[in-house]
Amino acid sequence: IISISLLGALIAAFLAFNKPNIYRATTTVEVQVRSWFSIGSKDTRAAALTGEMASNINTEIEIIKSRYITARALKKVDFSHRYYIEGLFKDIELYKKSPFKVELSKGYGRRFYLYPIDEDSFKLETRVSIDGKERLVSGIYRYTELISTQLYELNITKDSNFQFSNKRYSFVILDPKKLPQRVVHGVSVNTISRRSTVLGISYRGIVPERVRDFSIALAKEYLEQNIERRTWEASQTIVLIDMQLKKIKDKIEKIAKKIEAFKKETQTVDIDRRTERLFDKLSELETRIMTIELKKDMLTKYIERVKQGKSLETITLAGLGIDDNTLFELLKEFRDLMVKRRELTRDYTVAHPLVKKADYKIKTMIKIILEAMSNIYIGLNEQSKFINRQIDKIKEELSRLPEKQQKYLTLQRSFIANERFYEYLLEKRTEAEIRKTSNMNLNRIIDKALVPSGAIAPKRKLYILIGFLFGFIIAVVIAFIRDILDDKIKTEDELKTMTDIPLLGIVPHFQIDKNEKRLIVNTDPKSVAAESFRSIRTNLMFMTPLESGVFIAITSTIQGEGKTLIATNLASIISLTNKRVLLMSIDMRRPTIHKIFGFHSSDAGLSNILSGHKSIDEVIHKDVIKNLDLITSGPKPPNPSELLGGDIFTTLVEELKSRYDYIIVDTPPVGPVTDTKLIIPVCDVVAYILRAGYSRKNFIITMEEIYNEHGGNGMGCILNDFDVVRHGYGYKYGYGYGYAAKYKYYYGEDDKKGIFSRIFSKYKKRKVKNRDKY
Repeated sequence: IISISLLGALIAAFLAFNKPNIYRATTTVEVQVRSWFSIGSKDTRAAALTGEMASNINTEIEIIKSRYITARALKKVDFSHRYYIEGLFKDIELYKKSPFKVELSKGYGRRFYLYPIDEDSFKLETRVSIDGKERLVSGIYRYTELISTQLYELNITKDSNFQFSNKRYSFVILDPKKLPQRVVHGVSVNTISRRSTVLGISYRGIVPERVRDFSIALAKEYLEQNIERRTWEASQTIVLIDMQLKKIKDKIEKIAKKIEAFKKETQTVDIDRRTERLFDKLSELETRIMTIELKKDMLTKYIERVKQGKSLETITLAGLGIDDNTLFELLKEFRDLMVKRRELTRDYTVAHPLVKKADYKIKTMIKIILEAMSNIYIGLNEQSKFINRQIDKIKEELSRLPEKQQKYLTLQRSFIANERFYEYLLEKRTEAEIRKTSNMNLNRIIDKALVPSGAIAPKRKLYILIGFLFGFIIAVVIAFIRDILDDKIKTEDELKTMTDIPLLGIVPHFQIDKNEKRLIVNTDPKSVAAESFRSIRTNLMFMTPLESGVFIAITSTIQGEGKTLIATNLASIISLTNKRVLLMSIDMRRPTIHKIFGFHSSDAGLSNILSGHKSIDEVIHKDVIKNLDLITSGPKPPNPSELLGGDIFTTLVEELKSRYDYIIVDTPPVGPVTDTKLIIPVCDVVAYILRAGYSRKNFIITMEEIYNEHGGNGMGCILNDFDVVRHGYGYKYGYGYGYAAKYKYYYGEDDKKGIFSRIFSKYKKRKVKNRDKY
């Protein structure tokens, strides 16, 4: 777990440190925002003349984030030319510091490598695809020389700060037409606070100076286009007003001449007070009709725009004088949907479910808005009909006046209306002129971006932590899966929970020295391993009431579980009790005991006895260790099972029991062959070996089968090669053997200083007075 976790952290660190630093620079801009719903602030005529649509802060944010503004800013900051110089681990981009300049007309996006040769020439390399294979194309050229091929065409000139260097340079020229789409993803605009109209225009990139320059360029281009747009709107308004002024002026002059001529013709016209009141009332009603008709005309245009789907997000009722809160809320919700859809299309295609959902909501909202506008239009029609009825009544009363008075009132009414409209136009032209000249002060840059002092990404410490945690999770999962899939026996507790067969003892893992014949009980009698064999010896003695002639078979399921090791050490440890012990190998297929005691495999042994070619005394090796005799397996016979199953083996066992107190038999594994099962009936004790971390749990089934065949008495199991360091070791084998024995087990005998000298030196440092007593 530790290894994989550290490996995950190292991989994350490698990836994090190879990622380029990302910097961010922010320019703050104050934006003068006009409200979407300025009811009553403008009348209908103003809206008709200026066509001015209210804006909010979200609209301004979307304008800044548009490709249009980005394309304008790219003309001021060079994103197309990328120059690099060879670094220690990776290439370093040279922004405004390149010793040469490249003009490229063909071959955008291709990487070139430049190797300066001298002050006037260089070597240029690039990779091209020819017949589906990439090949390196190179050539030596001079500065200012036109380099032209079928795939690229460029010209390289020296910069004013050119200095000859032997380092390798490289450059990539990106297509300017595709840059806005690529660069706009790094632009972000946010309000500084919730209700603030100050915007932070930020850009993210890998070159700090370019990030700073582009953030400022974005802010400046936004202000400039804003001024241009407002100036254009004001100019168009002035042009429209001037056209209307000329027409109205001519109309007023004509009416004035008609009134003058009429006065000269009639000399005077007497109008009573009641007629003047009717005249004023008629003028007022006609003004209201004109206002309603203008509202209906503009509402009709809006309905057509909605039906055609043109500039839907700019639809507003500002200046119409329509006091319908429901429609205002619908329009506000509609604009929010349009802004949300624009944000979605920046990250997803039109086929994405979220975009489709937004489109469906917009279509539904358009239907609701059209219905609301139609209802308002119907209401305006009803108002117009009501006022027209009143006008008809007044005109009917005025029609009773003399003809001269009627004509005079008509001319006078027309003159007054046009004169008022002329004054109104002059007022609006003055406002447009003021707006045109005051656009410079509407928005302003508050703080220009600075060169970023530190990178915002990648978060390398976070990367390393995530890598470590990810590695830790993977390691735990692997360990958990290994534990689930692992069917090896590892501990005493596992063994006890799986079987009721008595546990004779546990042999810890210990190093085997080939020169010492793997007899740990003789070479290191005070070790924990030797003590474990003593414990097994004691348990074996309690398993049978016999005092002599005990026939003990050492077996296991498969090869490699430690039968020979257990058999030799067990025979040696029993021989130390002055008992006569015979160690015999009946593994005639793959014998190993003869190697431990330095004999040859062709020497006479058990196979010679069972085949009738040798007697017992001719094959026994006397006193290989004190009180320990040995019978090897002898030469390999062609039929080991037949030899062991014959009467000669039974007779042999009876003879050996009469000569020895203990006969320890190293048998073949019971899994591959049946040799061991043939001798089980004559065995007094069967010791079944299971190796920790090697023997599988299903081996216990085989062991229990033998246990049942043996009658359940005189059989036990031994757990071999137990990992003391990992799983710990029981109190049984460490008690009472002193610090020296434990030190020797863990540190070996090669300690030059010695355990007791270590103890004394340790206490000497602590200034123990009664050291001799200790």
